[in-house]
Amino acid sequence: MLSTPVFERSAPCTHISGLHLAALTTRSEEGFSIAATIALNAEGTAGDHSYVFRLACSKIKRTLSVEVRIGDDKACWGMVAFDHHDRESDCDYYTFEDAWSMDGKAHEYLFAFAFDGTISIWRDGFKFDVIEANFCPRHSVASFMRKFHKLLEIGEVHSSILQFVSHLRVYGETLSWNQVYGRKRELEKADATCGKKMRTMWTERKFTDAEVHCNGTVFPVHRSVLAASSPVLDRMLETEGSKEGSSRALSLCEYSATAVESFLKFLYDGDLPEGSNDCQALLALADQYDVRDLIDLCCNRLTSSLNKDCAMATLLALKPYRHWEAVARSWNFLALWMFADKGNLTAVLDKI
Repeated sequence: MLSTPVFERSAPCTHISGLHLAALTTRSEEGFSIAATIALNAEGTAGDHSYVFRLACSKIKRTLSVEVRIGDDKACWGMVAFDHHDRESDCDYYTFEDAWSMDGKAHEYLFAFAFDGTISIWRDGFKFDVIEANFCPRHSVASFMRKFHKLLEIGEVHSSILQFVSHLRVYGETLSWNQVYGRKRELEKADATCGKKMRTMWTERKFTDAEVHCNGTVFPVHRSVLAASSPVLDRMLETEGSKEGSSRALSLCEYSATAVESFLKFLYDGDLPEGSNDCQALLALADQYDVRDLIDLCCNRLTSSLNKDCAMATLLALKPYRHWEAVARSWNFLALWMFADKGNLTAVLDKI
C-alpha cells in the first residue's frame, strides 16, 4: 500500500516557499521524505548553481539546501548548510556520474531524510546513494529536523540549470521507492515489452482492417487499436450505421499528413518523434478524439522547449484547450515563466 503525502503539488514550478512544517516533523520519530519530478536543462553555465529545494529552520537560524552545480562539464549535487548570515558553514558535494541528468528531460527523485542523519536518494527507481549528513555540528540531527518551522523553497527562477520541479510530494516519514511509487518500475518494464509489439504492428501494418485518408495519403490501420486508444473513435468505428463504421474509413483532411501520421503512430506506441513540430495540430487531434495521454505529452513537449522565440506560439497553441487539466497546468507554468523575467514578458508582448 502506498503512503499518503501530507503535501502535494502537481503543477510544474520553479519556486514554492513558506510551506509550514511544524506538524509534519513531529508526526514521526523516524524522519520525512520528499519526492519530486525534476528536469535540468541540457546546458548550464560553468560555476553556476541552483538549489533544488531548501529546508529552512528559523528557530536556530540555519538552512539546508540540496543543490546542483556545474563544473568541468559535469553536474554534481550536494548538501549545503548555511548559518544565519547565509554563509556556507558546511558543504558536502558528491560527483556521482549519474546523480543529476542534464538532458532536458524529467526524472523522478526521492530524498528520504532519517533522524539518524542518513539521507537516501533514488532516481527513476534506482537507489544511487546513502549519505551521512554532517550539516549540523552544534545540534543533533534529530533536534535540527524537528525544529524546522517551514519547508519548502523550491528552485531558483533565474537559474540556468533547473528547468522545473513538478509532482512534488512531502511525506511525514522516511520511505523507500516502493512505498512512494509502488511497482512502477516492474510495470514500466511490462509496458516496454507491450510497446515493442505495438511498434511492430505500426511498422509492418499486417492484417489491417481500416483506412485513414488525409489529402491523398492513405494510412492502413487496425480498428481495434484505434478503438482502444480513443473513446470517440471507438464509437465511430463500432456504429455500423455511421459513415466510418460502414466504410471502415476515416477522413482527416483538415490536418497535414505528417500530423496525422504522428497521431496514428502515437495511438499505437504512445510516443512522438523527437523534434516533432506538430504539437499544435496534435493537440487539436487529441482534443477532438479524446486522447488524454497525447494531450499530456504535447504539453510536456511545449513547456520543455519553451524559450523567448516560441513563447507566443506556445501560448496560442495552449489557449483553446485549457479545459484539459494538463493544458491548464502548462498554461499556469507559462504564466510563471513570463512574469518571472521581464525579458520573457517583453518577448511575448512584442509579438502581439
